[in-house]
Amino acid sequence: LALTVPLATTVLPLAQYVLQVFLSPFSFFGRRKIKKWGVAYDALTKEPLDLVIVRLVDEATGKIVQTRVTGADGKYGFLVDPQKKYRLEIKKSHYQFPSKYLAGVKKDEVFSDLYYGEDITFADDRLDKKREIDDEEVGTEYGYIARDIPLDPVEGQVFVAGANSRSFKSSISTLKDYSQKTFEQIRKENEKILRHNLYRKITKFISYLGPVLSFISYLITPSKLFLFLIFFNVLILVIFRRLGEYREKMPYGQVFDLKNKKNIPRAVVRLFDPKYGRLVSAKVTDNQGRYGFLAKQKEYVLTCEKEKYHLPNKKMTVKPKEGVVNRDLGLEEVKRKKNLES
Repeated sequence: LALTVPLATTVLPLAQYVLQVFLSPFSFFGRRKIKKWGVAYDALTKEPLDLVIVRLVDEATGKIVQTRVTGADGKYGFLVDPQKKYRLEIKKSHYQFPSKYLAGVKKDEVFSDLYYGEDITFADDRLDKKREIDDEEVGTEYGYIARDIPLDPVEGQVFVAGANSRSFKSSISTLKDYSQKTFEQIRKENEKILRHNLYRKITKFISYLGPVLSFISYLITPSKLFLFLIFFNVLILVIFRRLGEYREKMPYGQVFDLKNKKNIPRAVVRLFDPKYGRLVSAKVTDNQGRYGFLAKQKEYVLTCEKEKYHLPNKKMTVKPKEGVVNRDLGLEEVKRKKNLES
């Protein structure tokens, strides 16, 4: 009985999540092709969100008609009966819908026609005009539902790799939290981020051991069982990389010592949205002192610390270039405990 609650709240939703990811692509193999897409995205970073479950609900019956799971580009889309009324149900781990930060906003940076949970009818301007499908269904009319969907990250959660990564709780979730912490308090919070980053690296390494060990076993004792284990372990690896690993390629910024110009590894860089004061994401610099954030908003605030180091002005206002925040950051040594209040 003690295991019932954890099973219901973690294992079962995860199983449903995996099924959605693998089964949803088959819905695209019908005769009708979706030609217009909406995007589910992070309301703060404007970054498309992977693995968002979007369900199309018939408002008259309350039944789920179709389900889509967004890919790395955050895209989804539905073909609908123009005579019916619909609404969308959206679910994403560690995100809230509808967005409170953008409530009432119709256009947001590169996104437009935003959706906040209201009913959608074919008569709305949000649906395309009537179209004929293909030669096999001439005369059949349909509409697209492809609204852009902003989601708010849950307050108090820190995303260490980016919007599509796993998160954990932190006492620093706003600029106000940060400014009120002493250097020692921030150091302790940074240790949590460093441990979480290390945990991600360890789990990534372990995830590769299964297929490798299965392959070695098959070479020693060739059998159908070990061949099956190779396939099974590779499948599990693909699933959990899909669910848990954030893939990004970007130009990096450098964190370095202002005095000797040496790169500083394992420094914690935080990205804040100044408009709402929210912590958007945090990064740990690699062995070469590199970091980078995907971000499309006009302006952000950066902070950076490592034990015995901090930014000279405590924080820095930056603007993304080509959707990336990667300003080089020079740190100076901390000679005594300081309050990081601006």
